[in-house]
Amino acid sequence: MVTFKDVFSITWKVVLSLMIVSAIVGVAYWLLSVPGKLAKVAKANTTVEAMSTYDTSDYHTKMPKSLWERRAAWAVKHRCSFAGMSKEEVIRALGRPTEEKTYALTYTWETKDCARYDGDACAEYKKESNIIFLHNGYSQSFRYGDEDCHTLSGEHQYLGLKIPKDPAQEDALQKAKAEFQAKLAAQQVVEQKQLEQERDAERKRLAGLRAECTPFIDGSPEKIQAKKMPLPPRECREILSWMRDAYLNALYDLQKQSR
Repeated sequence: MVTFKDVFSITWKVVLSLMIVSAIVGVAYWLLSVPGKLAKVAKANTTVEAMSTYDTSDYHTKMPKSLWERRAAWAVKHRCSFAGMSKEEVIRALGRPTEEKTYALTYTWETKDCARYDGDACAEYKKESNIIFLHNGYSQSFRYGDEDCHTLSGEHQYLGLKIPKDPAQEDALQKAKAEFQAKLAAQQVVEQKQLEQERDAERKRLAGLRAECTPFIDGSPEKIQAKKMPLPPRECREILSWMRDAYLNALYDLQKQSR
């Protein structure tokens, strides 16, 4: 006969087994879910790091002042800004911002794309904006070692605008290149003119030769041999195929010797 003690013992063992199985399942789930959570945390940290800016407020102290000023002048000339420029230098290069804060300069402009029409006329155009963040009054960078000179619309990515290490040397190189290309272009113009003059002279020579040789078009070596026509000028062989004959060549050679 089954006693209460036996029933209690069996029940306790079943409950204990269920608790052990639940603990094992919980540990297994935790081990499987931890890598995914860590990956999400790592991804979030990477995103935050990618959006953070690098402090470039001391960039201007890492080179001679004269060189920095030449780089800033180069940026002003090309209407772009680079990391480490002062707020005043950025404004000289890009113009007065739409909104000016101690920590950022915001530029907003209308595009050519229409956002809202009033009948057939565009009543409102779409707008774009670009924010240049500042730290201690100097522009920051989202990318370490960024050497790009950034335009407001982002076309610097396609133009390949890079701040030259020394704009003076770059300008000298560009000037020398431009002078060489100008000399080359001038030389090509002279050569082309000479070629056209030579072609024009050749056209005139052939026109004169055709006029001189036209009376002998219907001639032949036989007619020359039969003395039915005079011997044409030797130059007519260039346009009269019948004159390219060995007998006529011999006649011209004899004529030359007799002179």
